Amino acid sequence: MALRKVDSLNLSTTQGPCEIQLMVGDITNLSMKDKVDLLIVSAFPNNYDVSTQSLIRSLYIKLHLSVEKLSANKDMDLRTYFSCWLSKPLPDHLPYARLACFEKRYIAMTPVEQIGDMFRGFMPIFNSQDTTVITPLLGTGSQGFKDIFVLTTIVERACYWMKAGLPLRCLKIVLYDKDLYKPKKKLEDCIKIFAELKMKLEVSQIFKMLKASHDVFISHSPKDAQTALMLKTNLISFDKRIKVFCEKIEKEDDDILLEHILSVMFGCKRVLIILTRSYLETKDCLDEFNIALCLRRESKEMKLVPLCLEDLPKLPPVIGNVQYMDCRLNSEESVSEKFFEISQKIMNEMVLISPKDKFIKKTLKTKDRYDIFVSYPTRNSELMKIVYDILRKHNPDMKIFYDKEELKTGSNWQQSIYEALEVTKCCIILVAPAYFESAMCQEEFNIVVTRCISKEEEDRLFLIPVCIVDVEFVPDWFGQLNIIDARGSCLVPSMEKLAAQLHLSFKNNSIWNDFDWLITKQLKKQISVQDETMKFRERLFKENYKVEKQTVVPRSLIPTCTDDCNVLFCFAPDDMKFAAALMDSLSNYLPRMETLLFNKSHQDRLSLLDQADHIIMFVSKEYLSTTKGLEELTICFNRQRRVKHRFLHFACTSEIPDHLSYLQILPYSVVFSDLHLRGITKKYPESRTLVFEKTGIQGTFTYSRYQIAALEKFALDIVGSFAAGNGVNTGNLLNIFRVQQNNQRVPLNKCLVSWP
Repeated sequence: MALRKVDSLNLSTTQGPCEIQLMVGDITNLSMKDKVDLLIVSAFPNNYDVSTQSLIRSLYIKLHLSVEKLSANKDMDLRTYFSCWLSKPLPDHLPYARLACFEKRYIAMTPVEQIGDMFRGFMPIFNSQDTTVITPLLGTGSQGFKDIFVLTTIVERACYWMKAGLPLRCLKIVLYDKDLYKPKKKLEDCIKIFAELKMKLEVSQIFKMLKASHDVFISHSPKDAQTALMLKTNLISFDKRIKVFCEKIEKEDDDILLEHILSVMFGCKRVLIILTRSYLETKDCLDEFNIALCLRRESKEMKLVPLCLEDLPKLPPVIGNVQYMDCRLNSEESVSEKFFEISQKIMNEMVLISPKDKFIKKTLKTKDRYDIFVSYPTRNSELMKIVYDILRKHNPDMKIFYDKEELKTGSNWQQSIYEALEVTKCCIILVAPAYFESAMCQEEFNIVVTRCISKEEEDRLFLIPVCIVDVEFVPDWFGQLNIIDARGSCLVPSMEKLAAQLHLSFKNNSIWNDFDWLITKQLKKQISVQDETMKFRERLFKENYKVEKQTVVPRSLIPTCTDDCNVLFCFAPDDMKFAAALMDSLSNYLPRMETLLFNKSHQDRLSLLDQADHIIMFVSKEYLSTTKGLEELTICFNRQRRVKHRFLHFACTSEIPDHLSYLQILPYSVVFSDLHLRGITKKYPESRTLVFEKTGIQGTFTYSRYQIAALEKFALDIVGSFAAGNGVNTGNLLNIFRVQQNNQRVPLNKCLVSWP
């Protein structure tokens, strides 16, 4: 028995045409040509019983798909806030890419609440990607909800959210019936109701009539009404012309409430979120946040600014993915003072500009240079604030990168920091025990040193280490640098001197001369970072490998791994042949390896990056010159910092990309242009051909001598990281001092210097 479409409701939205289809039949009979991104089922909490008549039973009997087994290995567990969970990708032969199960969290939960949670859950599940969904009438089976009421609620909510901007491209609503052409009386009533809804909703003009009425929308829970009013007062104190909405809208009807929220929020340049526990527990607040996300997709001027006022548990994905401003109070702060500071920052960023000004603004360079970047451990944020205030006092016109001030809401914070380090003139490093313990601080330091001593760097960065908290030893990776003593009572006077001198040095363009006393031999001697890292890879090759019978072999035995493992391959199209050869080689060492490749789904891409046991990245100018490639690298870096073993592996298939300096110091296993690879392969055959037909890659590929050697060595490096005791996490970026092997741990007192 197939599925039959009996009617459809077509909507014109800002994201293009969207459709709601009404279908009759059995969801399990959906054809592969109509495959959808998401199948919806409903259940009682943790109850996936297949003994009663339900969609869960039909999936189990007809398609051998067990919802219970899927629940044991969820991809996203959203039950705390959205009453649902998302499965991992389903087998390719099924007409659904994934399954989402919505669970009735408590007995008194109404259909409106459950369907409301369904659309709230769509925001993190869709992840801003166009999605097709198929669903039964939720809760009309053993949960006892009325068919017509559920259908009406789903259609009205779907229509609203589609027009608001939710990327729900097509929603298929299925009325279950064994007879496709003679449906039961209650289904005939549903079909009639759908036709009436279609007449009403297709011609609705509410979204076309919207006009901007406010500049700022403050989203808050009813318990935080006074806090929101205080924030509004502070904002208006900077500019009385600004229109701020912070009232709570009376809840007469859910759809009317959503329309009212949209009508007020439409055209706002800022949506400020009073982020508290109460906010997370309030459904209307989550709806406001979702509406803001939808509107932000259509408006470049709108920005979401969550203001975190409390220590919070794990945030819902849609909120946790947006960078927030930390507004928690310390013992010496008041809410009024904090809001004054926040309001000043928001108003400085939010300039009401004319169309002419907009054109001028677009012509400005998007990558502004920074005069000073301050690298510090977050554990010492209070001391950092003192340092920043002193620098700002003496240098009010300088552009200073201080993460609390510079990182924008919704931005990729890691990429923002990396890009700022690429264009800063001077970096001040605040030395403390926490600095040496922080993986992110070490990465910042590695980039700074690379820019400081690299011959390839056109505009060298100047480095100023300042000790703010006592440490016993300086680690080897920090090098033998001179460090200004600013511990304890020396902090303020030392920083006052430094800030005043920097003001003069920047004015006279004389920083290298003025701070000559701070520069050690290590920093004066410029080197070729490319040459040094190539020598480093050559040294590691000689220590761990040799060439025997035209093959690279390890000097010590590498055991075969018999465990299940998922290995994700990331590469540009031009590097497909290298991925194929590596897969072929790895299969000899990893017999239970499951090879993963990205498909077209953005959601699947993020899931694979987060869950693969090992990730192999073929780096090229083509791959890392794209936003997608850099985003994948960022996600992988975040994972690598959290684990002790090496799971992220790099090979550079051409010359190392030079548009970002940190790409020079990625821990590449092999770089195909390395000269030593060509030197060790003289006895290799001139070329080798591979016929490959599996895992989404098909073709006949030919490889040169040095490419064969590089891939053999790369495979052995990866397999070695699986072995017990190997694959130690050496960090995301190479440290040039360690690469040179000329450092050792030294006591702090041997590094400290005083002002001349």
